[in-house]
Amino acid sequence: MRTLVTGATGNVGRLVVDHLLGKGVEVRALTANPGKANLPPGVEVVEGFIGRPDTVPAALESVDRLYLAPHPKTAQAVVNLAAHAGVRRIVDLSSSGADQEAQADPSAW
Repeated sequence: MRTLVTGATGNVGRLVVDHLLGKGVEVRALTANPGKANLPPGVEVVEGFIGRPDTVPAALESVDRLYLAPHPKTAQAVVNLAAHAGVRRIVDLSSSGADQEAQADPSAW
């Protein structure tokens, strides 16, 4: 199984990468700047950003699972791309205040 981790160089995403590697999971990391990613050996680093959904489809090829870092404006588009690519499980990190955001603008999520 291969997991795509978005936000892989961020505070939480990097912890997700390390945890998955520790469990023997094959990890592909999506980052806007692969040259500065500084991720551990064994991580497949690919360029892209969930804020620009058109950069995500290639990264989703042969992926079973997706860790989706929060980016409310494009979250639904990325989820749709993942479903189309055959991703079977998505884990999403929500932020504090997400409920209030959803109440104010239900289309945000």
